[in-house]
Amino acid sequence: MKPSFKFSSRHTGSLLFAGAVWITALLPAVMPCGAQEPAAAVKEPAGEQEPSRTEVEQYTGELRQLISRKEENVTSLINEIRTHDKAIQAAVSKVISLLSAAADSQRTGTRVARLKADTIAGLERAAKAYAQKRNQIAAQLREADNAYTRADLFKVRGVLDDSVGKMVDAAVGLAVSMETDEGHEKYIQGSNVIVGRRGFGVHETLRNPDYEHNKREAAVSEGVRKNLSTALAESRKRLAEDLRRAGEALAEPGLTEEKKAQLSQEKERLSALLAERAGQQDDLGAAAPSTAGTAGIENTKAFSSMEDIIQETAAEARRHFNRLLAAYQDLSGESARLGALKAKLDFSENWLQSHPAGK
Repeated sequence: MKPSFKFSSRHTGSLLFAGAVWITALLPAVMPCGAQEPAAAVKEPAGEQEPSRTEVEQYTGELRQLISRKEENVTSLINEIRTHDKAIQAAVSKVISLLSAAADSQRTGTRVARLKADTIAGLERAAKAYAQKRNQIAAQLREADNAYTRADLFKVRGVLDDSVGKMVDAAVGLAVSMETDEGHEKYIQGSNVIVGRRGFGVHETLRNPDYEHNKREAAVSEGVRKNLSTALAESRKRLAEDLRRAGEALAEPGLTEEKKAQLSQEKERLSALLAERAGQQDDLGAAAPSTAGTAGIENTKAFSSMEDIIQETAAEARRHFNRLLAAYQDLSGESARLGALKAKLDFSENWLQSHPAGK
């Protein structure tokens, strides 16, 4: 049946409102998730007149202006997200640089190692927060029918995937820099001692004064590596399960070409993430690099100064992170509204093409 677009004379006071009535009535799928359809979008009583071309032209022009303003809002939010993300990455790089070049000494005990462990835990929390936001986007993607909204959501999810990867890379890199118990002997050779009547010289065997210190350091490192390895294994397991489900969905009969393309793209994304996590876990399990050039911090005041810088830098990063997540939330809603408006604009422009002037 050919649709007819009708609205009553009581709506003529607002052409934008009038246009929204008949377009919204025919496009319920483009409403944002969870939104209520306007009361004005209910079916019009029989006998109502179809809008004139002039009215639809004016509505279309007003709709274009509204879309332009919405696009400016979206661009502003994207720029805000980029600013916060840049600040976060700079903070992470600074902290990692300071900590990777630092090691404990007898004076600091395991304070440097524990600071590294706390930093890695913070990076893991950030990665989980990014992942939680990414999962929200994925849920919206499963429900979104609007092509414009889906395109925006795909871009946002891709950025979040990248952010999660960066946080995990930083955590793994810092964990690899931590002390291990490899190469630390329990006993060492002392000075040459003359023994016996013939004056034989032998090296005395002494307990390595750094041995217990190294063992305590290594214990902290081992706990960090174990926890991080477990988290990576769980992530790989989830990704493998998601990949399996995507493959099963792609094998279902009767799929449209569009749906096949979407599922194929999802399989490629999941495969790439799975390979990334496998590589990160391999890096974590590899032998630790030589720390011969890393001098232990002998001055506790120097450690306190470094600790102050790291804590303030981390606090600044957390502030940017909270603002970034809030901006993502605003962007999600604004993108959904923009996608709905663009779909309505497409519909009204198609209507104008099918209703030439003078006919």
